[in-house]
Amino acid sequence: VGFAEDPVDLRLTVEGAVCTGEGKLCSATYAAFVSHFRGEAPPEQHADPARPGVRPGESVVGLRSWRDAKGAGWIANHPSPPSGKSLSAWYSMRKWGSWRLAFILARLQRQLWSQPPAAPAESPASSVSASVPPAVPAAAAAAAAA
Repeated sequence: VGFAEDPVDLRLTVEGAVCTGEGKLCSATYAAFVSHFRGEAPPEQHADPARPGVRPGESVVGLRSWRDAKGAGWIANHPSPPSGKSLSAWYSMRKWGSWRLAFILARLQRQLWSQPPAAPAESPASSVSASVPPAVPAAAAAAAAA
């Protein structure tokens, strides 16, 4: 497919996402995943070069990719921004080092924005927890469970 297996990590789920006070993903937390995705093949070798970083069958609803002279990556659009004005989060392939990681983060941001507002006691994680385990590739997690 052209990129690494996705790590199994709570921080890559809506339930364990680490966000800023404004509800955007906390970049410092997700920087830990850059090395996992290092060495990704060029977009031309991905399953769908028009949608680099996307696995077959994955939805891109509410997301779009961009490529221009300033960079490339994935953009998450807020489905109903609180201000009524458009709101988006841009995940640059250059910053994240991988089309796959940029896509995963954009998709997670869109999923967070698509959730109904939670009561304060039920809100997703808002800070890094010492109990959050490091990233583990899915194959290693499956092998450990066997």
